[in-house]
Amino acid sequence: MSKNFEAVVLVALMAITLLALSPQPIHSTRPRVPAPPTAQIAALVKGSGCSLPSAQCLASINWSGYAVTNATNSVTFVGASWTVPAIAGAFGNTCPDTVKTWLDASFWVGIDGFDNGYVEQTGTSSDCVYGQVDYYAWYEFFPAVSYSLPSADVIHPGDTMYAYVNYTASSSLFGIWLQDKTPRHAWYFSLYGANAGAPRDSAEWITEGAAGCITSDCSVFNFLALTDFTSVTFTGATATVVCSACVTPGTYTFPVSSAAWGASLNWIEVTNVFYPPPGPFLRAIPTAAKNSAFTVRWISSGP
Repeated sequence: MSKNFEAVVLVALMAITLLALSPQPIHSTRPRVPAPPTAQIAALVKGSGCSLPSAQCLASINWSGYAVTNATNSVTFVGASWTVPAIAGAFGNTCPDTVKTWLDASFWVGIDGFDNGYVEQTGTSSDCVYGQVDYYAWYEFFPAVSYSLPSADVIHPGDTMYAYVNYTASSSLFGIWLQDKTPRHAWYFSLYGANAGAPRDSAEWITEGAAGCITSDCSVFNFLALTDFTSVTFTGATATVVCSACVTPGTYTFPVSSAAWGASLNWIEVTNVFYPPPGPFLRAIPTAAKNSAFTVRWISSGP
């Protein structure tokens, strides 16, 4: 997995002072994995809220949510809001020292990544890092590494976030916007950057257990356990696509819940599909999208 650090060209920065941008876990790993044709997985998919045709009900090793897929050079915008979830459940809103591991739960919107080696994305994470609580905001133009924002210092559970990624054809640049709309913690971050070769063939609203680098160049990595966040709800989830797979082909801005997406909309659960028996293990699952919103529920941290 190559790292093209020069792919990101920053031409605008957030309104608050940037003190440092430090690398964080990589958040994109070609997640499209059709659910294995077993009775167990089929029952989980159809019994847990996937109302789409079976070909659009997918399992992933690290993504849960929705993705709209389409032709190359077709996606120009994706956006949504969510509330930063607290670390919850068995961890009791803390990360006890007995948890000697790194757990990650990341919430983001992005363009690309569904079935290619690129993603332009931004979001927040609720992590347990070897016993320490860590809430932070970040962006990533994969295959370059992700970067946390100094505004992570003011990310708190319960903060309302709004994020979008767009593409401007005249400049061939992606724009990223991430905003904390909570009055006592208000800030925003914006930038424009290039990601050479990005196909712009999908838009996503995702909850993820990211991958952590084992080697300094991140050529070796592993998928992190999924932090218990109980649930997160994406609202105002929309995308703008030149949609060839829509019920009526054309250029549209639709909410994730629109039936007009047709076969281009995909529902994704996190299942450790590559684990041997007694796996696979269901880790997170989305509800049916309704009124431009859906919820992702945490099930387990995984083996």
